[in-house]
Amino acid sequence: LWNKSHPKHSWEKVVKFHMANQPFLKSFYHWVSLVNTGKIPKELLEIGEDHYNRFSQSVKDVKESVSTEYRTIKGKRFCFFFCKEDVSLISDAIYSDKENPVDVTVCLFQKEDSGVWVASLRSPDDKVQPVHTIAQLAGGGGHKRAAGMVLGQMDELDLIPYLVRLLEKGNW
Repeated sequence: LWNKSHPKHSWEKVVKFHMANQPFLKSFYHWVSLVNTGKIPKELLEIGEDHYNRFSQSVKDVKESVSTEYRTIKGKRFCFFFCKEDVSLISDAIYSDKENPVDVTVCLFQKEDSGVWVASLRSPDDKVQPVHTIAQLAGGGGHKRAAGMVLGQMDELDLIPYLVRLLEKGNW
């Protein structure tokens, strides 16, 4: 999945297969039946198609949301957006957009149990911007291409301005 390639199938078909199998990731019997038959059931492909269509709509909704902001900070293009699910896949779709390229995505979501805000950062290219260095500004961490930081409890409207100030002042 990370390489976005498969020797026999298109990337779109691989993603649909992946999405269709999400509920069965820990089901040994599901995978054994796929391996033993060597065939993908038609119903599974239909489920994948449905999930992919809903995911594509989610990406479109995020991109068109009034709360999504694109900012250039220290020469890097950021996309700040709010979302709870499929963070990596939606981030990937955003930074893979050739018409509106970004160097870093910052997905903001609130933990339901505590009301604490979290920022999940992704970068398509750790040589352009290793995001763990950004996460460290707020005591977070992670990997070069995927990292996170806890922002605490604050008003939703203050999140992006807070992060922009943090990024403008920080040494990353």
